[in-house]
Amino acid sequence: MSALEQQLNTWRSRERAALVVRGLSRCFAIAAGVLAVACLVDWFIDRFTETPFALRVLMTAGQVLLSGFLAWKFVLKVSLPSLDRLAARAETLLPQVRHRFVTALQLSRRDAAVQGMSPMLIREVVTEAEDLANQHTLPKFADRSPYKRAAWLVGPVLLVSLVGFAVRPAAVFTLVARQALLTIEIDRGLSLTNITPEVLPAGESYQVRIRIDDTIPDGETGSVYLEAQDQPSAVFPLVIQPHGTGKSDHAVAIAELPPSTVPVTIRAWLGGARLRAPATIRFEPRPTVKDIEAAVLLPRFVDPSGMRKYRRYQPQGEIFALVDSGLEVSATFSKPIVSAEFALLRRGAAGQEEELERKPMTLAADGLSATVQSLARAGATAYRIHCRDEFSFANLYPPTRGITLTPDRPPEVRLLPEVLKDPKEDGPLDDYSVEGMPLRLGGQIQVGWYAKSPLGLARAYIVYRINDGPWTSLTLTKATADETAMGRFVPELGLFLESGPLGQVEFYPIPAKDSEAEPDGLTAGGRFNFKTSALKKRVKSGDGWTTAELELGDTVEIRVALFDRKPVETQPPTTAPPFVGSASEDKPTITVDPRRPAGWSPESRIKTVVSDAKFQAWRQEHYRTRVKLGDLEKKQRAVFAKP
Repeated sequence: MSALEQQLNTWRSRERAALVVRGLSRCFAIAAGVLAVACLVDWFIDRFTETPFALRVLMTAGQVLLSGFLAWKFVLKVSLPSLDRLAARAETLLPQVRHRFVTALQLSRRDAAVQGMSPMLIREVVTEAEDLANQHTLPKFADRSPYKRAAWLVGPVLLVSLVGFAVRPAAVFTLVARQALLTIEIDRGLSLTNITPEVLPAGESYQVRIRIDDTIPDGETGSVYLEAQDQPSAVFPLVIQPHGTGKSDHAVAIAELPPSTVPVTIRAWLGGARLRAPATIRFEPRPTVKDIEAAVLLPRFVDPSGMRKYRRYQPQGEIFALVDSGLEVSATFSKPIVSAEFALLRRGAAGQEEELERKPMTLAADGLSATVQSLARAGATAYRIHCRDEFSFANLYPPTRGITLTPDRPPEVRLLPEVLKDPKEDGPLDDYSVEGMPLRLGGQIQVGWYAKSPLGLARAYIVYRINDGPWTSLTLTKATADETAMGRFVPELGLFLESGPLGQVEFYPIPAKDSEAEPDGLTAGGRFNFKTSALKKRVKSGDGWTTAELELGDTVEIRVALFDRKPVETQPPTTAPPFVGSASEDKPTITVDPRRPAGWSPESRIKTVVSDAKFQAWRQEHYRTRVKLGDLEKKQRAVFAKP
């Protein structure tokens, strides 16, 4: 190759390089601009919702195709000047050459049309062109303007890119990486995480809670966008709560939302950040207690055998019980639950409600019912049922039922009127009354009584004293009569039907009508014919006391006392009733533990010892009074009888 061709080829190579650089700069500028637009589109869409992956694929594919087209158009398909054109440009720049470069190139080619031309002249022209080419450096005339144009294109693009990367390096890197279809979240300065439970109680106002993992710029505001099926969408403001005091505490943004029963979808924005994925919240009704049933299990000591616990059904769960009775409570629920608790309540000193006890209930296999057993503890006034379902939703208003504890009182005892009647005879008791009958010397006193106690009756005593002497007790023997032989027991007389008018039944615990449902002996009665022939009275003798026979004018006072079945050891010590004892001796003579007081007949049967004459006089007067009353009754019947 001649020196002229070599220089022209070098010049052409430099021209090629300049054009390639210019083409690459154009490709870079256009591709960078398109990339920036795609990133902005991605950023803008992601500001409100997740950019569809199909759109991201479409944008990435478009950029790849565009880059390929630009490379083909501006790099691969670059148009280069021919050697003849470069030679002509050189002749223009070097006037002394005078067309020798172009002529030499064209005449030196193998296919040149040189017919009729002198070979010597051609060699002379070529030689002159070579000499002129050796005298000059033709590649220096290469056009360098494409480099400047490339710099003007690439420079601003690089500058903008570097500034953006310097300000938000993570965001720029993330946006570019997402154009490569990498799954990276766009960094918006704040990271929001939904910490609202997926299931909330239906029909109640609720909070949407968004955790903020970064420092919140001042003045940032946020909102929650709510969508629900068949309901209009709504927007609610987010209220930012401050950071806690711990290092691991996070700020929380809260939005107050109205009650709902249908599932809702929430989206949240705060500043330039958003909740990455929509959150769905569904609603479940809280559990409720549908029905409560209760039963009282009487203490074992109430049963005479001490073996059974009697059940008493309590209507609607309202409990009336003895202290220390067992409680059996069952509840049914509106939905399956995972836990239920029984809370025993009392009233505090200031009247506030306090819990005495809380214990878990035993759930049925289906979770729709639960039972518990407890004790009616002293001071208990009510109980309550708490329950929770699988979502830890508790019943908002636990139903409360009252507990009324029967006061721990001694048995109630009353003396029966004095009557002389055969239990088999008909007629009212008043017709056979001998109330107020005096005591003949050596005679007997009729003491009929009736008693009841919810704790059952265990022991009975006749307690008596003469004048104002000390009290003395007699134990009444428990009767075990066969009612099939003796007939039924007549409580108003204290006798059996076959006992006769002067019969005696000291202490008879009355059987329950249904011994399977109620314990025997919750009531008792009897009649004791108190004989006075062997009684002795205490009289003053010098500095001491001695005994003497009863005399006319002496008084005999009699009372009846009964004890229930409650064990003494369960009761704190108490003082004896004030009427036990006398001015001369205050200690009772009933040999039982004084910590369990007896139930006493409130009235006494007091008899004054009289002579036979006075007794007969009372008897005649009593007879005349009864006759007069009988005549008066007949006259009244005649007046008011129907004609």
